[in-house]
Amino acid sequence: MVGQVKDLEEIQSDHRKWESDHSEWQAAIDKWRQDQKKFIEDLSRARDAIDEYRFVLETHANAVAAHNSKLETYNRSLKESVEALGGSGVQESLIDIHLDNEAKHDRQRRLHERIRQYHETVKKALAKLKAAAEAL
Repeated sequence: MVGQVKDLEEIQSDHRKWESDHSEWQAAIDKWRQDQKKFIEDLSRARDAIDEYRFVLETHANAVAAHNSKLETYNRSLKESVEALGGSGVQESLIDIHLDNEAKHDRQRRLHERIRQYHETVKKALAKLKAAAEAL
């Protein structure tokens, strides 16, 4: 199918629109180039944060393992005390240790929750970024 024949004025009008489009496109491209450079910088900072997260995660894992080990020792000590003392005086002798373990456990629980929230936030953000990258 042959398009409608245009007169010179219509052709010149089309060219002015195209030039305007090209000018707008070039301005957008210039802005996108600046944004792309910032994206790279932001991604670098994000990667650094994720690398640092590895350290936080391993530190937390070690703290949880140490806390669990101390609790196992505490439980053995409690069992031995109950057996040795027949239950009397056990509560008084271990109350300070129990309160300390309780406070440590609560700190670990709160830290674990903050790490879990951070992990989920990063996971969701990276899934969106991956989807955006795959949409190109």
